[in-house]
Amino acid sequence: MRVLVVGGTADGRKLATELHRLGFDVIYSIAGIVRKATVPCLSISGGFTQFRGLARYLTDNRITHVIDATHPFAQTMSNTIATVTQALSVTAIRFHRKAWLKTAQDNWIEVDDWPSLIEQVAQHDSLFITAGQVSQQVINALSTQSKQVLLRTAMPAKIILPANVTWLKAIGPFHLEDEKQLLATYHIDAVISKNSGGDATYAKIEAAASANIPVYQFKRPDLQALTYQFDDAASCIALLQSSLTLSESADTPNTRVIEQKMKFDYIHDPSLIENESFRQIRTLTDLEHLSIEAQQVVMRVVHSVGIPAVATQVKFSENACQSGIAALKKGAPILCDVEMVKQGITKRMIKTDPYCFLNAQGVPERAKETGETRTMAALTAWLPYLEGSVVVIGNAPTALFRLLEMIDQGAPKPALIIGMPVGFVGAAESKQALWDLHQTLGIECITLLGREGGSAVSSASCNALLRCIKGELY
Repeated sequence: MRVLVVGGTADGRKLATELHRLGFDVIYSIAGIVRKATVPCLSISGGFTQFRGLARYLTDNRITHVIDATHPFAQTMSNTIATVTQALSVTAIRFHRKAWLKTAQDNWIEVDDWPSLIEQVAQHDSLFITAGQVSQQVINALSTQSKQVLLRTAMPAKIILPANVTWLKAIGPFHLEDEKQLLATYHIDAVISKNSGGDATYAKIEAAASANIPVYQFKRPDLQALTYQFDDAASCIALLQSSLTLSESADTPNTRVIEQKMKFDYIHDPSLIENESFRQIRTLTDLEHLSIEAQQVVMRVVHSVGIPAVATQVKFSENACQSGIAALKKGAPILCDVEMVKQGITKRMIKTDPYCFLNAQGVPERAKETGETRTMAALTAWLPYLEGSVVVIGNAPTALFRLLEMIDQGAPKPALIIGMPVGFVGAAESKQALWDLHQTLGIECITLLGREGGSAVSSASCNALLRCIKGELY
């Protein structure tokens, strides 16, 4: 195995160093624009043109694995890696750090390109550009419509600076207090940034939020997809170690070989499977309009159903996540309509077991006597636990209908109702009733409109809130 790490970030440099320490045959490549590579392994600088292209380099040097650890905005290089490795059947891994997530304190205006940004920032007097090198056309346009512009780059600007443009050379990491002082000194009223992620340059985002200054944030470009895409070094290393183990086993002499009729190339490490699943879900769904907590719920729902389109069917009342999380933190009762929902809730994250009274004494008899479903009959046993509880209904529409009737008749109100029953008779109707009536009844709810739902979906939604409490976010 021979690994080529195509760098350009501190993350890439650290990964190459760690792979070398672990004994991998690794080569580190960097464009060499900002700083020279300081890694213990073999390194090359200046790109692949000098080697007659990336494809020729991979072939000549017998590279088996390529890790794309370039900057998230290095679109051309990332797409070249994807195209070339696919053509040569070389395993490729993309390692890009997580994008920054907008918080309640941030005032972000997301933009796709410079023309749209130039138009939007015309209202500002003092701009701080911290988005890498800019073109002469861009700096001329911005300096014309603003009183002053502060441009900060890691390397000297490759343009002629207008009189009202100040250039600062600086390489992160940057510190919050320094960034606050910079904004104040230059009377900055708008920051122009790229959503590059990572800790090294995040201080400017925090400083802008603290000063209530808008940040015009370039969205990350769309990149050609790879089979393996991670945002943490550990997953990259685990995948390589797994591949190395298989390779060594195949090369070991005197090993008994068992003929196999089928051989599949698939990920089998649980953490890699989970990370890749949620990475794909984020790519395939639009979650940016949701709070961080709501995003976690929607991703768990999509993961359980396997259909990205259902993301648009998940509905949240105004304070659903906050109310549910607050109740779960206090150890509020969790009431489940069926045993499968109860068993699906992760036990390590709760203080007491969830309640399900479907098989409680007297419930089957009551259902026969009244001619109603057992899940309806079981709700009578909920009454002592109902106030301030978290209700999770994933199987029985009749239980959801009955609960709404009980609340309308004066029964105690739960802190949150997760109503996601599945089926063809009453499922869609019961969830629509929950959504239509939640404000009238004064209840908080999370629901999945339509026929989809089920025990796994509803318990996964509750687990998502529990994971928020634990800080286990995707």
